[in-house]
Amino acid sequence: MISAVEIEHKLWQIIDVLREKYALGESVDCALKLLLFKRLSDQSCIEERTRLSVPEEARWSVIQRKRRDLAQKLSEALTVIEETNSNLRGVFTNSEINFWTRFDDEILLRIIKLFSELDLSNENFGDLNELGKAGENFIEKSAYLEGIAGIYTPRQLTQMMVELINVQQETSIYDPACGSGEFLVEAVKFINKIGRNLSQVNIHGQNTDIHKYATAKTNLILHGIDNPHILIGNAILEPCFVEDSKPRLFDVVLSNPPFHLKYLPMDLMHVNYPSRFSYGVPSNGIGDFLFIQHILSSLNNTGKAAVLLPRGVLFREGDEGEIRRRIIEADLIEAVIELAPKLFYYTSIPVVIVIFNRRKSNKNKILFIDASREYEAGKGHNLLHCKHIDHIVSTYRSFSDEEGFAKLGTIGEIADNKYNLSVNCYVIPPANKKIDLTWEVSKLHQLEAERSELETKIDDYLRALGIKL
Repeated sequence: MISAVEIEHKLWQIIDVLREKYALGESVDCALKLLLFKRLSDQSCIEERTRLSVPEEARWSVIQRKRRDLAQKLSEALTVIEETNSNLRGVFTNSEINFWTRFDDEILLRIIKLFSELDLSNENFGDLNELGKAGENFIEKSAYLEGIAGIYTPRQLTQMMVELINVQQETSIYDPACGSGEFLVEAVKFINKIGRNLSQVNIHGQNTDIHKYATAKTNLILHGIDNPHILIGNAILEPCFVEDSKPRLFDVVLSNPPFHLKYLPMDLMHVNYPSRFSYGVPSNGIGDFLFIQHILSSLNNTGKAAVLLPRGVLFREGDEGEIRRRIIEADLIEAVIELAPKLFYYTSIPVVIVIFNRRKSNKNKILFIDASREYEAGKGHNLLHCKHIDHIVSTYRSFSDEEGFAKLGTIGEIADNKYNLSVNCYVIPPANKKIDLTWEVSKLHQLEAERSELETKIDDYLRALGIKL
């Protein structure tokens, strides 16, 4: 029986071959595309009526016999597969450039030989989840190696947010900035774990990047979702999912939208469906509250969302403060969870989880959770373990006070605090609690590092303006 470890090992063997000549990013794309091609081809050989089928003339065995012009033959075979399966369009090929011409015959022969050692048909898996696990691990590790893990949501966070929402079957799930599909994959795994039927789950995601689009689709297909609805476009400027001439509504939104993304006034002048931003448009152009409002406009009347956001959305004033006030008074925020620092690779930016709910059972109340000390220090970044996740999730589900950790705040109290949602305004450590000196020193060092980084950036900007320092 094939295991995730065995598939991962093969993928990294292929990366070792490719990186002799090619950048890591395009090597990872190549390996993932070929893994999916091999999987679909092997399964089509033993089961003719698969939802994603590979015609005989485009199967792996045909490519395996070729010795010359492999890039062209691969491109032709994969184009046939995309034409046969409309939901695979853009996963293997790109209409603007032939991806496969980047790779020469010698390299392709070597990696095709390596993949040919695996038979990825169902009968060779004791547990089909191993296939998705291998792909997911490979994507996460390669993001770390590429140095882009700062925008890849760590699995510990996606797992916790899915548990907070408690995703069920017969659910439509949406991520307007789905990246590699981390949240959508975790939702699928959660539904599998609780023994529900995946065939009734509708998965939707939007990406601005065609490479991430292909990666997200591949990730989901390897996890058993044959028809994930992933589309390309900017969710703020051009929402892709529309129904009855307005943005489509979903049961659940899970997302880590890009932080502090700037939108110029001229960008927003011709935005589609401007009614989404009824709470206001920040004059500073920062997109955090635009994403929040897009997410709110994408929830149906019983919908819930868990969103990772920069801590600044809780307290920034001006236009953003006014937008926040309106959302609070509309009673759409259910919980605010302060997280530990450095949970992402390569960045120490403080983040929070905000849970929005259109059908709150606790009206006019918001639960504040201070989970800033729920972590274990790790190399390069901090870790959330099961005990930390369980504590946070169980506290949210109980929706009650816990001294030094959680506090229910009323809309009136929040108004008295000028609509500031900073968790430390509400959750006060008990007076007799000992100070964790190690944690406080670590936090001081983190703040000093952030200050140094900001000072370096400011110096760079000043030099670029010709100002001598």
